[in-house]
Parts: sequence; structure tokens; C-alpha cells
Amino acid sequence: MKNITEPTSADLDELMRIPEDDFDLSTKAITVRELGRAVFFTSLALDLSEFSLENPIQNKLKEQMRLVLDTKAATAFKRAQIKYVPTGAASNNIATNGTPATSATANMSFFHVEEIRDYMYDTLQVPPYEETCILASSAPLASVA
Repeated sequence: MKNITEPTSADLDELMRIPEDDFDLSTKAITVRELGRAVFFTSLALDLSEFSLENPIQNKLKEQMRLVLDTKAATAFKRAQIKYVPTGAASNNIATNGTPATSATANMSFFHVEEIRDYMYDTLQVPPYEETCILASSAPLASVA
């Protein structure tokens, strides 16, 4: 959904109808998959144990799932089509085909964070997270090869 333009005035008179704005809406197909793992143990192990087996096993399964989800997120970020490359203290290159057009020649700075935020909000129509923040993923120059 694209942003709705800001009106020059939103003032109303007493008997005036509230103006309606148009907006564009598009759809995107996604695939939803379930994830899950289990650890087998018998009720005999529970009956004979002096401490709870369920809590440590559940914690290990949660940790395993955290790692699986982190790996899936990292893979998705690496396949993203939009690549932002800082090329100077106040310059950048944005590629939209999944391949950076150049190498990073500067570290990320506040300027670059603002540029990414503006690009995400103005061009990509990414809504703010919790009304105030826009989330993005990045890597410092030192780790970019």
C-alpha cells in the first residue's frame, strides 16, 4: 500500500463532508511454512529423574529454533534485491537488482542511516515499526568483502 499524500489543509467547516483520499493497493503472494523439532524421551525418564527434564529440553529446543530462524533471516537478507553501499561520507549507491554496483568505500554513518530510512519510507513505502522506527539490516565496512 502506498502512502497517502498529505493534504494542504485538513481543516473542516461545521457542515462540510470529510474529504476522502484515494490510495493504491497491490498484493504479493507469500508462502507460509511451519517449522518444528522434537526430542524424544519416555515417561519412565520423567518418573525416575530427580529434576525436571522438560524445562532443559524445552530450553534447548528454543535455542535450536532461534538459531534456525536466525539462519533463515540471514539467508533472506542476503537474497534481498536492494543493496545500499556507502561510497563516501555523504554519498551512496543503491542497487535494485540484488548485486551491489560498487564496493563500500566508507563506513556507515548517521547520514547513511537517514538515507536508508528515507529510501525505505519514501520509495519502498515501508511503514514505520511501532509508529516511530524503520528497521533495516546492515553490515559494517570491515565485514564486507
